[in-house]
Amino acid sequence: MIAAIRELVRGFSLTFRQMLTKPITIQYPEERREPSERYRGLHALRTDPGTGRERCIACCLCARICPSQCIRLVTSEEEDRKVIDIYDIDLGHCLFCGLCEEVCPVEAVVLTRRYEAACYRRSETILHKQDLLRHGEGR
Repeated sequence: MIAAIRELVRGFSLTFRQMLTKPITIQYPEERREPSERYRGLHALRTDPGTGRERCIACCLCARICPSQCIRLVTSEEEDRKVIDIYDIDLGHCLFCGLCEEVCPVEAVVLTRRYEAACYRRSETILHKQDLLRHGEGR
């Protein structure tokens, strides 16, 4: 009986001490944590600052190296170069490994530090070319 009371007092004292310390958690919507330098977040397609055209040369290396095959790339021939018609990335299947960023010869595909990617429908997890270009504008 005395051992049970002793354990009860120990538990209450621990609880009381924790009530007096500063909380560890952050209040998410109001406070946002800054991700580390090595963080790999949402994808982006970069554009050339001089011409405003997208950097991607449609070599399809990113789609070939992707281990989860979540990149869908459809290209066509224009006058003197290949252009991208469809560039989709399915975030539901993406591993965020960064291989697409490493293999890109012109640094067109990058993984940003943006981490807020919540959505309500599974169809919203697919980033289309326009979304990727919009993510790349801030870089």
